[in-house]
Amino acid sequence: MEMERSQRNGAALTRDGAPPVAGARGLLALPLALAALSICLIVPPSDALAAGTAGISGLVTSSESKEPIAGIEACAQETAPTSVPQCAITDNEGKYAIAGLGEGQYDVSFSVPGESALNYLTQFYKGVATKAEAEHVQVVEGVVSTGIDAALLPGGTISGTVSSAATKATLSQVRVCARDAVAEVERCAMNAADGTYVVSALPTGSYRVHFEPFEAESKYAPQFYKDAASEAAAEAVAVTAGATTAGVDAVLQGVPVALLKPAIVGHAVEGQTLTFLAGTWTNAPTSLIDEWGRCDGTVIETCHTIALTPTYTLTPADVGHTIRIREQASNEYGAGVPQYLFSPPTAVVVAPAQAGATPAAAPTTTGLGVLSTTASAATTARLKALLASLLAPHGKRAKIGALLKHRGYAISFVSPIAGRLSIAWYLVPKGARLAAAKPVLAAVGKISTPASGSSKLTVKLTAKGRSLLAPGKPLKLTAKGVLAASGRPSLVATRSFTLKR
Repeated sequence: MEMERSQRNGAALTRDGAPPVAGARGLLALPLALAALSICLIVPPSDALAAGTAGISGLVTSSESKEPIAGIEACAQETAPTSVPQCAITDNEGKYAIAGLGEGQYDVSFSVPGESALNYLTQFYKGVATKAEAEHVQVVEGVVSTGIDAALLPGGTISGTVSSAATKATLSQVRVCARDAVAEVERCAMNAADGTYVVSALPTGSYRVHFEPFEAESKYAPQFYKDAASEAAAEAVAVTAGATTAGVDAVLQGVPVALLKPAIVGHAVEGQTLTFLAGTWTNAPTSLIDEWGRCDGTVIETCHTIALTPTYTLTPADVGHTIRIREQASNEYGAGVPQYLFSPPTAVVVAPAQAGATPAAAPTTTGLGVLSTTASAATTARLKALLASLLAPHGKRAKIGALLKHRGYAISFVSPIAGRLSIAWYLVPKGARLAAAKPVLAAVGKISTPASGSSKLTVKLTAKGRSLLAPGKPLKLTAKGVLAASGRPSLVATRSFTLKR
């Protein structure tokens, strides 16, 4: 998207509508220890030590069990400052061979590769923990230096579970990194499907642990242990080599997730003033950023920023274009995903002469239908859309197992007006209508919504509902919602949906 740079948030719109990423420690960041190695050439044992070449070979075992260790990375680096290490991985017998070395002195290290779950401390030849203490290995042209062995000591581990603050369910696809800034050590691991993780091969030290959802579109914010937003505020975790520090858990907080898009209120006529209604977001946004964009037709990619104000008066330059609002919601845990959400476009802006005698002849159209210029009509439309969005459960929390585990379904939302909301799920006899049948009440939830701020509705399973879900088979239910906003007629909506395992 070709949008002008925003002075409000310091980011320009990109072609896909998201601001450029800057200043963040990305998922592809290398551990500090690995980043220091600019290049590492891996030489498989089967290709090593061609006749007449110089090299290094040896055996890597466990210092405790004396058994060989497969999957350890052995690296030889010439002592010259600009040298590049050459590496090999130990085979199933714990053997390695590094070929193609030039004559000279080398430092040889043995370590667990970054993506491995092996739990051994990095070691240098001969049995020392640092490069400064290492005994150099002399390599002579045409000679293989054999017996360059290592017996590795066990490392320390950090373990725990990652779960959701909103649903209490465990979360997977979270990258967990433990970093000791003093020792310049960082080790990472992806957690398992059941939410558990183990970060291994850690030397004795004090670590800050970072939890980062791996998916770019995650609705959860990264955080440090213990519920900290920054590394400086993180609680340190003490690790001892050879031991496990367990219970380093994380409960990830949610960033705002869009329920309803922002909407523009007004007439697409030059000289008319447009206002907007903010979108509806989950997880209690504490700030909103809104930008007006002028677009060619209805294509987002042609928009560029024209104003950062609560209202916008259409100018002659807007004639022939549509207008959109781009909105970002944030809370104390981070910005919403997608980072920006666009309103539906207005009608194509026309000059007053084209609009006819009355400017009202060209109302603005949004995804909520045709809105009048009164906030009342727009609010009613948004309440209807909000009610419809809350009826049926969605995501992992809507699975039968999760519903039974948590005895219901919970969702946070923001209502534009105070009122009372109730949602009930029914099992309706096959072929019957909800109004005419004797349905079985499977779940029910009620809440009073404030005029502003976040609300959390929990639709709790009844005893009958739990028995209906217990077999774990797909179950079709009908939801009925009633929203009685202050000073307005009650809104009623129904929707059928199917729960799955």
